[in-house]
Amino acid sequence: MWLLYQLLLLVLFLLYRSSESLKASNREFRRLFQLSSDLAETTEPTVLGQLVARHLAEAAGFDDCVIYALEPETARLAPFGSYPVERALETGIQSLATRPVLGHVVHERAHMVIDVVDEPGDRAEQARLRTLGREVMVLVPLVAMSAPVGVAELTARRGRPVDERRLALARTLAFEAAMAIENGRLYREL
Repeated sequence: MWLLYQLLLLVLFLLYRSSESLKASNREFRRLFQLSSDLAETTEPTVLGQLVARHLAEAAGFDDCVIYALEPETARLAPFGSYPVERALETGIQSLATRPVLGHVVHERAHMVIDVVDEPGDRAEQARLRTLGREVMVLVPLVAMSAPVGVAELTARRGRPVDERRLALARTLAFEAAMAIENGRLYREL
């Protein structure tokens, strides 16, 4: 009888975890759908950048986000959008020479997590985080049509573990950000 009771509890626990996983997937799908809908309603590059930054920060569970667009001819990253909008006041054009971590993310097309308490972490980026009053940063490359077009910089005031599920969602939304940057460039050219 006791074994049957334990088995029943295990089944209920597994059903609960499965239900929670489905709810999380549903929230992520709704986030992607909402972002796509929002992006379809505007062609203004500044608005596109702000929409993507907001969705990316909220979906990944970070306090703020800056989307940088790569200027290939100058090897600099220019802010394309931010969330909250005031975050743009703390952000200017970034040089890949002065922030080599950004260059690594762009050229290697690999995300990077920086925490102020990590011993082997990049000291310059950790100092930058402290100056901003943040504890953790995730840098996600923005790639469109196999070419790097920028970086998404997500930061949080309090350190938190970055799990694979949120990172995967951030990468998916980063693809949308890359397409928004590319569409913004095309729109300006037209």
